[in-house]
This record gives sequence, structure tokens and C-alpha cells, in this order.
Amino acid sequence: MVEVNDNGAQLQLISPVHVGQKLVLVNAATMEDEDCQVVHVDDGNEERVTVAVCFKSPKPGFWNSKGVLLERAGGTIH
Repeated sequence: MVEVNDNGAQLQLISPVHVGQKLVLVNAATMEDEDCQVVHVDDGNEERVTVAVCFKSPKPGFWNSKGVLLERAGGTIH
């Protein structure tokens, strides 16, 4: 599940993250990247973590192309 808007996204991840953690979203189609921050974590599902992330400021058009990867220091989050 992925829900997106100009302010960020709600994603399901396998890798654990915590509120306040800084991440970088990378659009694989355009290679554009944007800093974001985890603002909510719902770890009610044992296999995946639902995470809400917010950009520093609204980014209209960031989601227009398909293929967004989520990265953090040390590797890619799937």
C-alpha cells in the first residue's frame, strides 16, 4: 500500500524505522530525491510497518513518475 500527496506519503516497509528518523525518497524514474522525516509508525502488522513520511515542504509533481525507492543511510528500504 502506498498513498502519496504533495506533503509526503504513507508507505508499507519491511525495514523498521522510528518517528523522527530522516529518510530520502528517490524517484527511480527521474533520479530526483527529496529529504523527508518519519512522522508516524504503525507496526501492528508483523511482516510490514506502515509509515507516514513528510517532506520538509510540499513537493508538487514529485510523484508524477513511477518508480520511487526509499533510502536511508546504509542502504535501501524495501
